[in-house]
Amino acid sequence: PPPLHPFSRCMCIDALVTGSWDRTVRFWDPRAQQAEQSSHKVPERVYHMDLVNNVLVVAMASRLYHIYDIRKMDAPAQTRESSLKFMTRALACMVDGQGAFFSWFQGSRRSGAL
Repeated sequence: PPPLHPFSRCMCIDALVTGSWDRTVRFWDPRAQQAEQSSHKVPERVYHMDLVNNVLVVAMASRLYHIYDIRKMDAPAQTRESSLKFMTRALACMVDGQGAFFSWFQGSRRSGAL
């Protein structure tokens, strides 16, 4: 199977959310008989993601990132291209879900409203 990279625990729906290089974001409930609850395709490999409340931010290859409302995963609420010069190395959502911080490998950081 492809490498599994980022994951987050979603307290609001009591699930584990994972992103992978196979270009999927998956929701898991390890207590259920069928652990994988849903799978959603994204356009690029998932490098980083973070989740706060119902907001999921997914940073992908090609400097893309998608912002989802996890209650409606059929399409991203927003699609953006990172203003960072190189690939995103770290991502963290603000506690209130109104923004996120991004950094790249040379140490530069940016923040932005969601």
